Amino acid sequence: MNVLLIDSSPIVRECIALLLRARKDRVHLASSLEEARAYLATHPVDLVIIEPSVEDAKGMELIRAMRADQKLGAMPLLVLTDMEDKRVILELVELGVSQCLLKANFTVAAFLKRLAAASKSRPKPIAQAAGDEALKSPAVELTPAETKSSLPTTEQAVEALKALKPIVVRTELLERIQEVSELRALSPAVANVMRLAARKETSIDALVKAVRVDHAIALKVIKLANSSAYTRGDPVTSVKDAVVRIGTESIRQAVTNIGIIEQLSNSSALPDLTPGRFWEHAIAVAITAAELARRTNAIEPEQAFTIGLLHDIGRILLAEAIPEQYAQVAQQAKALSLPLEQLEKRMLLMTHAEVAQEAMRSWAMPRELIDPIVYHHLSVSNLRSASPKNANAIAVVALANRLVHALEIGASGNDAVYPTEDFFDALRLPPDAMNSLVEQIPDMTEDLRIAMLTGAESGPAPARFASTLPPLLYVTASPSDAIRLVLAPEGRNPEDRPQLAVVRVRAADERAPLTRKLLDMEKDAGVQGLPLLILSPAGNLLIQENHLQGRTYQTLAAPTTRDRIRSAVDSLMQSVVANDDARPAHAHAAA
Repeated sequence: MNVLLIDSSPIVRECIALLLRARKDRVHLASSLEEARAYLATHPVDLVIIEPSVEDAKGMELIRAMRADQKLGAMPLLVLTDMEDKRVILELVELGVSQCLLKANFTVAAFLKRLAAASKSRPKPIAQAAGDEALKSPAVELTPAETKSSLPTTEQAVEALKALKPIVVRTELLERIQEVSELRALSPAVANVMRLAARKETSIDALVKAVRVDHAIALKVIKLANSSAYTRGDPVTSVKDAVVRIGTESIRQAVTNIGIIEQLSNSSALPDLTPGRFWEHAIAVAITAAELARRTNAIEPEQAFTIGLLHDIGRILLAEAIPEQYAQVAQQAKALSLPLEQLEKRMLLMTHAEVAQEAMRSWAMPRELIDPIVYHHLSVSNLRSASPKNANAIAVVALANRLVHALEIGASGNDAVYPTEDFFDALRLPPDAMNSLVEQIPDMTEDLRIAMLTGAESGPAPARFASTLPPLLYVTASPSDAIRLVLAPEGRNPEDRPQLAVVRVRAADERAPLTRKLLDMEKDAGVQGLPLLILSPAGNLLIQENHLQGRTYQTLAAPTTRDRIRSAVDSLMQSVVANDDARPAHAHAAA
């Protein structure tokens, strides 16, 4: 189908075009009435999607002109608009507009429904339709705002991702990153402390004097020395006591960390994300990485802390260097419900981790700090081939990031949920390591957040994702599966009757034992035949087929996103309601 899409917003145009191209439609984009008229005059079109408010509401003029035109009068029209004026809606009905959808109520499912209805309709031109009673009937159906969002399937999202074109030139992006990196370079006071601390002959008094030059950093050094990371005995009140407590070996790293946050925490360019929430996530990853380093000896804990703190700074640099383009990347990741780094690679030709690499090189950071940041989104097998010498250090930071995502501490702007079992295995962590980490990380993060952040308030934390889900059973074979922290954290009321089961299948040989475990858990809970959400590496593993009979189920590939999980759960729950709470017939839909 040939579609003409007319909207003055480039973000709206690109998002809608993605959905259309995923359906294999051919799409022409127009940002003005002049472009649209020129295209309609010379090209065949099967459907027009238009925002009537384009060019100060003059889009209505084009709609009227089309309806009065002999050739275009029967053209199907889908109106996508911000205008909620009933008089405008009534006029659209009288003009024979095929379908209308308010942007405020936009969902993928609603849009695709309107699109299908519009493409089948062939309204009469105004000249032929005067007095036609059909035009007086309410042809416009407005979707309620509370309607649950329905996402494109994983397959559709991947196809849409492949269809995306880069929106920047790599050389120009690198130039902008270099400019921002220079503006955000460490202050002279921080650089001086780093130089002095690197020299073995530097005295404590010289270090203290260097720290005192910057009052903000001096205050944070004292706060840091009194935090849970360094507390030993009575609180310290002087810079000298703080430096002694932190130690000459660690003060260089500590001041570097403080200086970086000082330089970057005043950025407000991150799309839909406050600096406080961003740095809270970064501090939590830093703490977790340091703790993992202590348990595994894979890297020095101070280095692990710094790497964890910096692992996402490429996002800040991108948001400052190309704010409009990066906002488009973030919105596309949300619309397609895919991990952010996948959209970055496709649309910018670089991920935020690779951008951080460029900045850290310009700041003369050592390579052992850079590689774990560049590769922290890779799988265990891929990171070993990408950087064999630093594989364990990368695994420490990657696991720390995945755990903090699962615990929902702070926010990085990425909605993805990642598996963790392979990283626990690669680092040879004991099975009970997950529980002890989960107990430590939140309190330590809050303590250090207060010590290291000023003027970057996080605001109240949003409700945990699991609290928005129905009571469920979570079935896994591994105690180191962090996805269970997202879906079924400790503390849920055991008396809540489960309405859903989530089964995490890592390999084919887990199918039989997980099936037995599911049946046992259902029996203990006094339920049977629960609808199933099945998570597996490629989204293609199931429990044993004979126990799928009589169940509704959906499959998801892991990693996935919270939005995609939410959509799958809603679909499963709606299927139960649609069948009057009876056990539904087998209806497999791969999400």
